[in-house]
Amino acid sequence: MKKGLMIATIIIQLLVAVLNSGTTRSLAELTAFLLVVVLFLERDSHRTSRQTSSL
Repeated sequence: MKKGLMIATIIIQLLVAVLNSGTTRSLAELTAFLLVVVLFLERDSHRTSRQTSSL
């Protein structure tokens, strides 16, 4: 559920970036990028915790 919400938010931010220009576009691109980074960091932390629990 949380992952799906993050992906939907990223898509919305990219649509805002495509449809606007100037500062709004830049902020939308920045937030989309940061959300992608958070999504990958969250994914990596779940993998690490699963590997240590299986030992």
